[in-house]
Amino acid sequence: MTEIGSIVRGAAAAALGTLAFDAFLYRDYRSDGGHAAFPGWESYEGVDSWDKAPAPALVAKQLLEGVLKQEAPISSR
Repeated sequence: MTEIGSIVRGAAAAALGTLAFDAFLYRDYRSDGGHAAFPGWESYEGVDSWDKAPAPALVAKQLLEGVLKQEAPISSR
């Protein structure tokens, strides 16, 4: 097994795992009455506070705040 092959397989496994977990979270969101389509939910479309943001958006928020060392805005508009 080559080093590049290992990296590619690891990245593919991580992508599949992330997709599976997001699908699980989205199913819970829909069963709790959520109406947004998956792409909108995934990108926090229409969310006006971090309290209502889905898990993927909260992870991105934490990463941005860790890198930028400042609070992330809820919208780029």
